[in-house]
Amino acid sequence: MSYIEGDTPDSIVIELADLTDETVTAASLRVGSSTHNGTIAGGDVTFSLPALTKLGVIRSTIRLTRPGGSSFSVAGPSFVVEPSVPSGWHTLASARDEWRDAPSEHETGGDVLLYTVLETARVQCAEFGPSLAVDEAPTLPGLGTLSGADTLPSAGTLAVPEHFRQAQLMQARNIWNASRTDPASGGIGNDGFVIRPFPMDWVVKGILRPKRGIPVFA
Repeated sequence: MSYIEGDTPDSIVIELADLTDETVTAASLRVGSSTHNGTIAGGDVTFSLPALTKLGVIRSTIRLTRPGGSSFSVAGPSFVVEPSVPSGWHTLASARDEWRDAPSEHETGGDVLLYTVLETARVQCAEFGPSLAVDEAPTLPGLGTLSGADTLPSAGTLAVPEHFRQAQLMQARNIWNASRTDPASGGIGNDGFVIRPFPMDWVVKGILRPKRGIPVFA
């Protein structure tokens, strides 16, 4: 699942049988520091969330209460919240437009998987690449001059060069292709994919920091 900053999600409906075999009388969903009580009816539990303001991968925990009053926790849904105005780096949608085999939004955890590799690649590219030029990195009140590695506070304040975006997508694909299926590892995703660190290859480095030719004098 993925949302845009400020979205109010539709109600989240989960079958209790997918969470536990036990009888439960109450359920609550914890997202960050906030807790939201659910409504149990017809074998389902329904949660309502307020507008989403925190960006990135949001993970949740469901607390289930037994008839006797004791309770236990199970993993809740995870989803992605993207900026309301694009930062200049790849979004889930733009990455899928250019990467045919990217993790699909139709597979369980697909949005979280894609966001994870894109964000990992973004940080690597921003750290390795040169700082953005002054005209591309304006001075913002209270923030100073931003560099390529900075997390963008809002869209439109820092232009990300096209070759940075290209390098980000290439590195994201490299990271994804380096992942291994290992059901015993407790990895993420439908098939136990584990996102492993992948060093930046010379092609991506060359895109971020192209070498200038050395003139030859006769």
